[in-house]
Amino acid sequence: MPRWGVSPFEPYGPTAKQVLECIHDLLKGLAYLHKNRIAHGDISYGNILINHFGRYHGDHQNPTRPYLRQKNQLTYALFDFELSTKFPPSWSDEECRLPYHRSFQGTPGCVPPDTFQGEFDFDPFARDVGSMGLVLAAEFEHLTIHVPLLAPLLDKMLTRDVPRRFTAQQSLDFVENVVYPGTSQEQLDLGVEEPPSVRIDRWLGLDPDFVKKWAEYHEPPLPLTTRMLRFICQYPWVLHTIAFLRKNLHQFRLALRNS
Repeated sequence: MPRWGVSPFEPYGPTAKQVLECIHDLLKGLAYLHKNRIAHGDISYGNILINHFGRYHGDHQNPTRPYLRQKNQLTYALFDFELSTKFPPSWSDEECRLPYHRSFQGTPGCVPPDTFQGEFDFDPFARDVGSMGLVLAAEFEHLTIHVPLLAPLLDKMLTRDVPRRFTAQQSLDFVENVVYPGTSQEQLDLGVEEPPSVRIDRWLGLDPDFVKKWAEYHEPPLPLTTRMLRFICQYPWVLHTIAFLRKNLHQFRLALRNS
């Protein structure tokens, strides 16, 4: 029985292959949860464990972890199910919805903006994928210059068009069937640096032909109307009012459809 430790990405300096193994582990765990109708609800850096126990403040210089990474003996896992939701296995995807106020629970910086426009409910499984995308982007999006296929993966996990967002299983399949086969051994063996202190454009500097090929996956800039709506929804009374109006309009449309 392994002892699980925190600071899963430290010490930094793995190869691109080891980064992909980490991403693969996390997506495999998330896909397993969703297959069993469990929405985690709080995916964040602090809720990821690694099967190596060490002193928290010494993990950034722990010499054992690089050795275990090199031997492919590290496993990454999700924990802390305090905000999780277990849905009945018989429920359809359309039935697995939660009220919008639940979407704001979780770790700041790891909450996707799925209800920032006044939506009255949300898909908790898609929210999990968005949260995972935010964590992976913060840690690894600077590596797209070495592993370009991370760019379309992250964009599909983070797209604001929630129905078009990758599911956990689709994200896992993309890693297994597209990212791994489409990344050369030379790229996999590259050492990677720590993430920068500021977010970057993960498509910047990529080959124009590659960008054109994956243009369908490339998330477009946020429209002005969406930015304005998110701005006014920062005021709680505006957010609650818009959510109330959206819900009643939705119910009215349902009543018309069923009449």
